[in-house]
Amino acid sequence: MALALHRHRHSLPLLRHLASSGLGNGRVGCQNPAGYCRAAGISTHDMAAEVTEHKSSLVRDYIHSALYEPHLGYFAAKSNAVGAITEPIWFNRILGRAAYNEYLSNLYKQHDISWFTPVEVFQPWYGYAVAEYILRTMDPSAPLKIYEVGGGTGTCANNILTYFKLRAPNVYKTMTYTSVEISAALAKKQKARVEAVKSHRGHFMVNCGSASDPRTWGTANADPCYVVMFEVHL
Repeated sequence: MALALHRHRHSLPLLRHLASSGLGNGRVGCQNPAGYCRAAGISTHDMAAEVTEHKSSLVRDYIHSALYEPHLGYFAAKSNAVGAITEPIWFNRILGRAAYNEYLSNLYKQHDISWFTPVEVFQPWYGYAVAEYILRTMDPSAPLKIYEVGGGTGTCANNILTYFKLRAPNVYKTMTYTSVEISAALAKKQKARVEAVKSHRGHFMVNCGSASDPRTWGTANADPCYVVMFEVHL
């Protein structure tokens, strides 16, 4: 999730440290990555501790471990890594950019979280816009299948499903929405958020695992589908 790396204040020092350690051939050497990350407030996988001045690891492997390790990774260790806004923001009541920045700043203080994704800030309209595009371009002869990679707190899935329920109930009846989520903590949040709407329960599921692993996606088939990815870095 690219936004996580750019928006969280502890992540930028980590990336600067990795960059200054030497990126020859896409690899990084780091004298004490585990100690550095503890000082920066980031928990890392034991694998990171093996990256010493005598060894090297791919940058992507090191960052993947620091973010997603099941027990000590950033998204597992921080329950408030990604925030959820329970009520939509009434933008017509906000007078100008300065007022918007102040409003958003107060939201961060109230919720004590690392960041809100655009899906959260502009809900439900962000999800509704995506749903409208899908509705206009989908093949009406086949049941709609949507896959979302990195579903955050489940807000986008909830908004898209709600849009189809209201605007295209016939499509909604047979559609499925699958979240492909590497973080077990976020997968749990997504399931709780979406299934709070009882009618969504038969349409939504979470496949917990890496999107780069074919096994996470389930059985391959030739059915048409949409794959949506917000805040995802490939």
